[in-house]
Amino acid sequence: MLSKSEIKAEWEAAVKRGDWNKAETQIWLADKIAENAHHGEIRFSDGGPYIRHPRAVASKFDPVKETNQHILSLLHDVGEVKKGVPEEEWSLKEISNFSFNAQIISGMNAITRRDGENYIDYIHRVSLNRLVSPVKVGDINHNRATEVINSESRLQKDQLHMAARLYLLRCIEQKISPKEIHFREFIRDRFQPEMAEVLELRAAA
Repeated sequence: MLSKSEIKAEWEAAVKRGDWNKAETQIWLADKIAENAHHGEIRFSDGGPYIRHPRAVASKFDPVKETNQHILSLLHDVGEVKKGVPEEEWSLKEISNFSFNAQIISGMNAITRRDGENYIDYIHRVSLNRLVSPVKVGDINHNRATEVINSESRLQKDQLHMAARLYLLRCIEQKISPKEIHFREFIRDRFQPEMAEVLELRAAA
């Protein structure tokens, strides 16, 4: 694993060589940022190193034809990692200093869940960004594929994620407009009132 200072030095060297605009250089750097951010973090679902998750999501996007989404997949959880030591965490400002393009920075801002943000409001915010919405779908797909559902609360969480996945897909396919239909309305329309209420409570947890 490279340290923050080593990652910065590698970026500066790439810029100096004129290699920074190459997709493979940006992907390599994004992977190193993710590796640093998730160092020591274990996935609850399978007990493996967390870095496997963003790499698995990224593998669904072609690194040449879908470079931005490949990079966003690698970085999608970086802004949410809390280690209790600011120097070991990555802010959006720090990542923007590496000169990733505006679409990547905007996508990272959209896919990073705010502290205390309701999941329903979060998914709706993601849906407004067409570039990063497929990345979130990929994130949900991989989480669901590796998640063990062994309790009622986990089942409710899975139902909420399935609804989020469907909502995002409908927005991506332009079958609904996120500017006209909020994810909360989508849930209330799709589920019986009692279940919709349960899911809204789960989203606020």
